[in-house]
Amino acid sequence: MIKGSERVFKSKRLIIYHQNLPKRRVQEHAHEEAHLFISLEASLELEVSGGTYRIGAGEMAFVGSDVGHSFAAMGEAGERLILKLVGLRHRSRIALLPLNSLLRDICLSLFVHSGEPYTDTLVKVIFEIIEADLGREAKAENKLFITQQTLLGVRSPDFRKVISILEGNLSLSLSEVAERSGMSLRSLSRLAKSETGLTLHELHTYYRIKMAIGLMHAGEEGLLAIAFDCGYNSLSPFIENFKRWTGAKPSTFKAFL
Repeated sequence: MIKGSERVFKSKRLIIYHQNLPKRRVQEHAHEEAHLFISLEASLELEVSGGTYRIGAGEMAFVGSDVGHSFAAMGEAGERLILKLVGLRHRSRIALLPLNSLLRDICLSLFVHSGEPYTDTLVKVIFEIIEADLGREAKAENKLFITQQTLLGVRSPDFRKVISILEGNLSLSLSEVAERSGMSLRSLSRLAKSETGLTLHELHTYYRIKMAIGLMHAGEEGLLAIAFDCGYNSLSPFIENFKRWTGAKPSTFKAFL
């Protein structure tokens, strides 16, 4: 999609914005309709209820109806899908979800087949997929997304600072993270455990795996190169941690992107 462009699909129940608008920032607003953000390139920075969440390529974010939010495209890439979901009600104010490639593909196909008689059926399928993803109990087996939901609930300013440091500096040792956070490693470990139930090492691994998913979605590197980029010295521990956190081997996960 050409940079700076936007196209819109409209039906009674669904509006889809397909945009490629790098560095665009939209100020805080709210809609009666729930929204789903699908980042196709780079990252979106989404602010909801005082929290800032980065949605990488290969991730989706659901924002409930009447929930105030703002967002900004990060970097030089800005391709995304934004779905306005008329009549969809869900208890979540915000939920981070793994990319559903079928959902993405159906949304993009609607721009090509908007005049076809089966359009309403495709819209219905989109709603069914989103509702299933939001309610799927199997999601609880995915440690990566359990942790994402936990981090969404963090309100401590001190620990939100730690999250920012961890997310943006994966090359730092945990001692260096503690130093930048202005506390001892022991104090930081206690804070991490009390806020998330996870150790600092587990949080560090979480951000490594999250980075790996973004690199896999970009599709520019093989698994060994991705493992090295995420701080692993060999493929074996990377595969082991990836499976532990996502429930799938990297090769299996990559095949569905």
